[in-house]
Amino acid sequence: MSIVPPYQKEQLVKLFYGLPPELKDAMGSLETIDFIDRSCEKNGVHDAKLQNKVADIVGNILLGILFPNDLEQEIKRQTGIDENAAKTLAREIDRFVLYPLKPAFEVLHKEAAHAGTQLPHQEENAIASAPSQKEIVKTEAQKKPARIKQAGTDKYRESIE
Repeated sequence: MSIVPPYQKEQLVKLFYGLPPELKDAMGSLETIDFIDRSCEKNGVHDAKLQNKVADIVGNILLGILFPNDLEQEIKRQTGIDENAAKTLAREIDRFVLYPLKPAFEVLHKEAAHAGTQLPHQEENAIASAPSQKEIVKTEAQKKPARIKQAGTDKYRESIE
């Protein structure tokens, strides 16, 4: 049974920016959040607080704080939903969200092992609570600069003639 220690936001931001690009994209993806919400509804988890807990668990897995194998156990432990619903929910999330990212998880864990560093879930010095995955998505959406279309000619564009 793994218990996730609380982390400061600065620690989580540092973890986020150290992730492989595929995990960053999944972490900031509205599709990931929508899929988690739909899967929760489909499996009888209608309470928004419980849905947020499931999203937080998935976020912790994407950050490397938890292992993907811990998903079902953490859903049962943190939400208190029945075993069958937790198993089905974990299976859906694993199949459609986590499994496609398996190579990125392997890179994440391989880099941590190669560098001789501990993975976040192995550290014991975390202090404050983690922001939810939805908060991280909102923060990332605010940080993305808008593309500015510049007037003038493009020196790399060939003429049509």
